[in-house]
Amino acid sequence: MKHQQEVRLRGIPHEERILTFFYPAFVGTFGEVASEIDAEKLKRPTAGESVSLAYDYLVRCQDFLDNQKSPNDYKGEREITEIIEEIVVDYWMWGYTGRLWVPKSAHELSDGVFFEDNPQVAGDRIIMNIENLIKKLEDSSFNQDGVLFSKDKKVRFVRFGFKTDLQTSDELAKNPYKVGEYGSLECAEKLAEIDSVIPFEYVVPFNIARIGDVREYLKQGEPEISKIGCLGAVDCEGMVGRCGHAFGLI
Repeated sequence: MKHQQEVRLRGIPHEERILTFFYPAFVGTFGEVASEIDAEKLKRPTAGESVSLAYDYLVRCQDFLDNQKSPNDYKGEREITEIIEEIVVDYWMWGYTGRLWVPKSAHELSDGVFFEDNPQVAGDRIIMNIENLIKKLEDSSFNQDGVLFSKDKKVRFVRFGFKTDLQTSDELAKNPYKVGEYGSLECAEKLAEIDSVIPFEYVVPFNIARIGDVREYLKQGEPEISKIGCLGAVDCEGMVGRCGHAFGLI
């Protein structure tokens, strides 16, 4: 189905760039949404880029709107802010960053988590080649904020040892897992600020709360895609797994 490109969400600060997104969001599984974004010749947002969009409306724009005298001012911005808040609280926002948990082995880059921006998507599967990930980090890399980055920062690795239970927003902002997943300390701090205004009771990562043991999580062995939110949705009105949202990126 042809997606209607109604509005451009311009001027979204992200690290050293300014981003533009299309609104409204694409909705579905991460594979369905990826295909729709591709069909419109847009770019899939990474986890960090999706966080920057959510932060811009839920924190920065909301602060501005709260200081306006009339609730009728800036109706368009208010509507978009409310919809993004609904997505984050009741559903979730896709970020096309894959994460792959690896057990301890003889290789130096083991016993941790790999992150890759815009990994290959095949249907509703993420494909991450561990040999390619290791090569990118071995060819040229640097350590920052507890994370090993490739030169282009598109591949990252974090060793186990990061906090995995419930934590404060300040702890979340400094957690190496979230710095690795969202690509920078700046984006981890944005996530923490969103968490402070819309409490997620965030766990790093969320699934560990139910699994209870990182090592058990490793046995699943399949890469996963990042998502923001999903704590309000139980069954998405009978559409489990199909209520993810993503805004195409120009």
